[in-house]
Amino acid sequence: MRSFVTIRNIVLAAVAAAASLLMFSLASATNPYGWSLSSSDVTPARSGAAVSQDGTTAPAQTLLFGGKAATGVVNDTWRWNGAWTKLNPTTSPTARSGATLVYDPVHNQALLFGGANSAGGVLKDTWAWNGTTWTHLSPAKSPPARQNAAAAWDPVHHVIVLFGGATKTAKLQDTWTEPPHTSLSHN
Repeated sequence: MRSFVTIRNIVLAAVAAAASLLMFSLASATNPYGWSLSSSDVTPARSGAAVSQDGTTAPAQTLLFGGKAATGVVNDTWRWNGAWTKLNPTTSPTARSGATLVYDPVHNQALLFGGANSAGGVLKDTWAWNGTTWTHLSPAKSPPARQNAAAAWDPVHHVIVLFGGATKTAKLQDTWTEPPHTSLSHN
């Protein structure tokens, strides 16, 4: 009897292991996500860069602005299309890290908001990227200065939603929307 119990436990353990392996294989086969390291990284190492889709190009690519590099806070603009390419716009926002960048498909531009400058001052300016250069915008109403906010395009309501972030002394929990063809509004 003892050997039957031992054999049964071994069989059950083998069945459980096979089921786990099968589930892992199925999960791996159906999961399209997996990270791979690019061998074409030419941008200087940095933290706090703003990154977004850049729909101003066809096909859409990825846009990177600023951040904090070994040399300090920077204001460079890069585009990713399988490899990084440094862009040379005629106008650029001031150097900053922790800015928020989001693509607005209604206006076919990426909007950059806030961040912190090299002195640690928190910013509240808004810039638009048109695929070639940056333009400083002056909305009638704008969120207070902040860094490290989160933002996304809301395709249902056709607005950019900006949430939270931080000032020098406090974390924020407010929500702002930027509807097409109007100034920034607060919710």
